[in-house]
Amino acid sequence: MRYGIYDCETRSALDLSQFGAHNYARDPSTDLWFVSYCIVTDGVPGPILTWQPGEPVAAEITKLHADPEGLITAFPDAFERQINEQILGPRYGWPIFPIERRRCLQASALSFGLPASLDKVADALRLPVRKTNRAKRR
Repeated sequence: MRYGIYDCETRSALDLSQFGAHNYARDPSTDLWFVSYCIVTDGVPGPILTWQPGEPVAAEITKLHADPEGLITAFPDAFERQINEQILGPRYGWPIFPIERRRCLQASALSFGLPASLDKVADALRLPVRKTNRAKRR
């Protein structure tokens, strides 16, 4: 089984917490700083890679999209899906994964009684890899 994990770092004139993911993703001022992603094959994660606007679409993501069994995951997927459908796809040519091939890692964490915050999940699981402070500030 192959799946991708990704996280979009965005910027906008809108405050996400005030306007919600739907409006935020559709606002013309919202754009990407970068996307970090990793492809997991048979339970083995590949390297964490970074894509920035102006670069070609990530070949690993295109290949995953072409695989009818390939899944894409995010924390939380509701936000990342909006960014994929409204910005990554139309502006930058990224493939848009259909909803049936998307998984929400936040929902998975909650189903195991873990916190809803990515940082707190990482603390609870004592994970060594974290979102950088630079990414959190954006």
